[in-house]
Amino acid sequence: AAMSLQAGALYIIIFDRGVPDSFHWGLYHHTSSDRGIKYHIKQMGSSWIADHGETGGATKSIYLIGFLRIAQVPADKVGDVNHIITNVPYTSVPGLDCVTWTMESIRRLVNAGFVRCSKLAELQDEVQAFAVAEHENAEQNKQPRPIQDSRLC
Repeated sequence: AAMSLQAGALYIIIFDRGVPDSFHWGLYHHTSSDRGIKYHIKQMGSSWIADHGETGGATKSIYLIGFLRIAQVPADKVGDVNHIITNVPYTSVPGLDCVTWTMESIRRLVNAGFVRCSKLAELQDEVQAFAVAEHENAEQNKQPRPIQDSRLC
């Protein structure tokens, strides 16, 4: 049976960019049974802007590849997690892209004790492999999109 989004879970969320082996990464915190907060940065011209916000449609994007769960966050810590992620810089950072920003967000969440994952390079490889394995299903609009637990967190 397909997994469903779990209230309180924090996921890495991956989208298809239409470029082979290159994907758009972000974070999604499923804060209640039918809503959550999507955190990601997106390119505007030559710079990046934050596009964080609450959504009830995290599973609805046609470009969505899937979700990889990396943590469970207690309900009273939603604000703390939000504060950490929204304070990760995305301007004037050399080599910044959505992947490095997502991984820096996770590194800070690990340091704060919200994500238990010591091997961030391996986590990045796991996410990339998940995206490569699932992107064809996404392009064919197979439903539901996969929701899996990280093997590392």
